[in-house]
Amino acid sequence: MHDPSHPADVLQEYLGHNSATEAAKQLNLPQDIVEKLLSGDMKITPDIAAQLEMALHASAEMWLGIQSQYDAWSASQGL
Repeated sequence: MHDPSHPADVLQEYLGHNSATEAAKQLNLPQDIVEKLLSGDMKITPDIAAQLEMALHASAEMWLGIQSQYDAWSASQGL
């Protein structure tokens, strides 16, 4: 398996140059959660994936798949 994109990097691509405050409003999530997602300190959960789907019009399954692929790669690397 190749080195997949980190979920935080993909989320940042969708959000563009928005600040964490702007992103929190756009995603309808608390700012501290958005900051943790963008820093990679929090994984995309099913609930968060559903919020991302509603706000960004990218399926929850896609977000969970990105997280799953990254987690599997990390485990294979012993991270």
